[in-house]
Amino acid sequence: MIRAFIVDDEKLAREGLISQLHSFQDVEIVGEAADAVAGIAGIKEFKPDVVFLDVSMPVTDGFRMLEQLSNPPYVIFTTAHANYALDAIRADAVDYLLKPIDGEDIRRALERLRRRTNTPEKTIQTLLKHITPVEKALPETPGSYRRKFLLREGSRFHPVTVEDIAYFFAEEKNVFVQLRDARRFVWDESLEKLGEQLDPAHFYRVNRQLVVAHAAITAVQVWFKGKLKLQLNPPFHREAVVSAEKASAFKTWLNQ
Repeated sequence: MIRAFIVDDEKLAREGLISQLHSFQDVEIVGEAADAVAGIAGIKEFKPDVVFLDVSMPVTDGFRMLEQLSNPPYVIFTTAHANYALDAIRADAVDYLLKPIDGEDIRRALERLRRRTNTPEKTIQTLLKHITPVEKALPETPGSYRRKFLLREGSRFHPVTVEDIAYFFAEEKNVFVQLRDARRFVWDESLEKLGEQLDPAHFYRVNRQLVVAHAAITAVQVWFKGKLKLQLNPPFHREAVVSAEKASAFKTWLNQ
């Protein structure tokens, strides 16, 4: 069961969100608040798994509210403004929903939340949240590789982590990001540029058209003339082939 809390200064927005969330059987609404102060108090009291959080609110906005929580829950931002999307990804938001929000928006956001809550990292965070509050979280180990991407679909933005990505591929002068949940987005950088940002322990440049995540490879078939043919999940619409020259290095990488 997903325990949800709603913070929005507009009563109609809260009521509309509550009405739509009631259609999801695995969601329990544990509380709501009309401002950041009441939101902080409610989150500390009810310890929700996720907060649906408005950005623009009187006195304290949604981002500043999160900064006042030592161990905040997952957050799904709900706002009428598209210009806060970059701040949302920095806040590690599950999703960024633009008002007016419909049932499909919520369904996708909840699906992203379910995937995240199945990770070992959040299991530990959840246990800590229900034991003893900590004043200061342990610092994260800084990394030199990109961990997050902000993907755009029309006027809607989707913050994702590298764990959400199955592969990148180039086709007809465009680069696409293929997510593990089968969604696909256009990206505005070349595969060469992406190669400089991705951790080589998790991503491999298979050929000129394809960069694949280790976790997306489900099978490797020995092909003709020493080449390797990959089976990917989600399936790639073309043949994913590793050249004979790269085959040895690729197998070494795959065994890491």
